[in-house]
Amino acid sequence: MERREFVKRAALSGAALLGTQIQVPPSPAAASTDGLAPTAFNRCLWGIHAEPGAVYDTPYKAIGHAESLVGRQFAVDRQYHRWSDALPTTYEVWTRGQGRIPYVSWNSYGGSGGPVSWQSIADGTRDAWITQQAQSIRAWGKKMYLTFNHEPENDSPRCGTPAEYRAEFGRIISMFETNRVKNVTWVVTLMAPTFHGRNGGPGNWLPSAPYDIIGVDGYNRWPCFPSHGNKSFNEVFAPAHSFAVAIGKPMAICEFGTLEATACDYPGSPSAKATWFHDAGHWIQTWANVVFCAYSHVFATFRGKPMAFWFTTSSQALTAFKAVGAGSYFV
Repeated sequence: MERREFVKRAALSGAALLGTQIQVPPSPAAASTDGLAPTAFNRCLWGIHAEPGAVYDTPYKAIGHAESLVGRQFAVDRQYHRWSDALPTTYEVWTRGQGRIPYVSWNSYGGSGGPVSWQSIADGTRDAWITQQAQSIRAWGKKMYLTFNHEPENDSPRCGTPAEYRAEFGRIISMFETNRVKNVTWVVTLMAPTFHGRNGGPGNWLPSAPYDIIGVDGYNRWPCFPSHGNKSFNEVFAPAHSFAVAIGKPMAICEFGTLEATACDYPGSPSAKATWFHDAGHWIQTWANVVFCAYSHVFATFRGKPMAFWFTTSSQALTAFKAVGAGSYFV
């Protein structure tokens, strides 16, 4: 999957809020999310990345509005940050205080948008900043999911090679351990096609240092990209599930989304997106090793085509998304 524009916008909007006092909306009652990974896989944390828009123009307002639509609080709040963003940001502090668990991608791009080479991280050049981040997160003390540079396949060779990615991610994990950071659960997040055998396969990217969860991002872009095929939730994510089971790791579905079958002027069924949502809920419960899932409630441009992944693109989609998230399996 190519790097999506909404990731860039999310990182920029998050950076703009650092140190800013903002009036935030009230949230529904907090979910019980004290544990990051259940000891028995009998539940899944229901999460989201709610992209700010024209009206709900901050992350605070965006997630509050999304929760008002579904009538519940999301257990996991998925956010994106640049290499130079000091963690946790004021947003992570706020959302954790509201009862959500932050899932943060700390990306290897600086404030100007230029890449931070994976080799410079792996060889120790940037140890001082990693140490500062580790100590800040440890001092905060709240539980969070953390990945470094989700979807690294998109950023190679610009940021480095797969071997350099494995090495730098391993170094970051080891340095957090050295600094006695106990409140981070590490997720290694790759693209769904990688688990289908592309990009050298998942083993090409996994660090040797101990991590906790296999993460996967995947989308159904049909009908705007007919050549991609109309992929069910199972088709997108089953290979990642099988891989996680094979290596004995829990799994997280860190980004997922689908389009309306009527998108891009295609004469599809207006209920297809709702059916896709129900299918997603079924498979997550069937697999039973999915610790959390986070829907991408975003508008994205992919290869020049605008695509609305919002769960509000139709009344049928909203009703289905709300129903799945209200199920007892989804905390």
